[in-house]
Amino acid sequence: NNSKDGTHCIPVVSVLRCFLNRGLIRAFSTFYFQLFDPQTSPPQFPNKPCNFPSKCYNKIILSTSSPSPTTLTMKLTELLSIHPGLTAIIGSGGKTTAMYTLARELQALGTVLCTTTTHIRPPTHLPLLTTASLSTLATALQRHRCLCIGTPAANNKLTAPSIPMHLLPALADYVLVEADGSRGLPLKAHLPYEPVIPPETTQTILLAGASGLLCPVQNAVHRSERFCALAGITPQTAVTVQSLARVLLLENLGDKIFINQVETSEAIQQARLLASLMPRPVFAGSLKGENWICLS
Repeated sequence: NNSKDGTHCIPVVSVLRCFLNRGLIRAFSTFYFQLFDPQTSPPQFPNKPCNFPSKCYNKIILSTSSPSPTTLTMKLTELLSIHPGLTAIIGSGGKTTAMYTLARELQALGTVLCTTTTHIRPPTHLPLLTTASLSTLATALQRHRCLCIGTPAANNKLTAPSIPMHLLPALADYVLVEADGSRGLPLKAHLPYEPVIPPETTQTILLAGASGLLCPVQNAVHRSERFCALAGITPQTAVTVQSLARVLLLENLGDKIFINQVETSEAIQQARLLASLMPRPVFAGSLKGENWICLS
């Protein structure tokens, strides 16, 4: 490029590209492009300035083939701005993992209740109350700070607790509710009575699994018929970013969207494209790998 005084200068980007075959420089170059290259920078929305990179990531993906953590960290609770009250988690592709990740982080800040309005499997890592009065629940929270509450149901699952949902925020600082079902599939469309979000909810996080992209709708989507009707495609058609965005826009669910199962550079680019199509904040990453990033 030519500078204003007529001298010729070599862009830093070009210098870095010359050393992409060197492991350390490869990692730094990829990190540089993700943060500063205009072609890959996070999309900007009017009146919704992006705080990236200083506040919106836990671990940046440095390699083009696999995630590698840096020393720059942010908890998921901070990334999603989880505040006291009732948070509903809906969608598909990682709701339970998201709930327990948030619970683990939040118990350092206050008492936490995990529960459901649909069905979940009983946790093995948390104390579980299946029959409780208000007083016994309050005592258990003082002792354990973080626990799960629910009513035993068929197939060794839990359903909604016997204590009314509206009373739980008065007992625990944070109430996390898995408020949707997806039968283990990465993507989902919703029927009119879904999701089952409690009226007391103060924020809703919608999850979608990136592993469902480019797979046939009939193999990757719960309520595939509904998804096809909204997207205008057939069950045999592969799910694209555009068709997923169309369904998300038409359903208009969730205050924030988290694209889970993002573990490759291709998945990151798909998540970035989805973020550019959505008017709501979009985050992406791998909950199991504890890698996440803000895209809007």
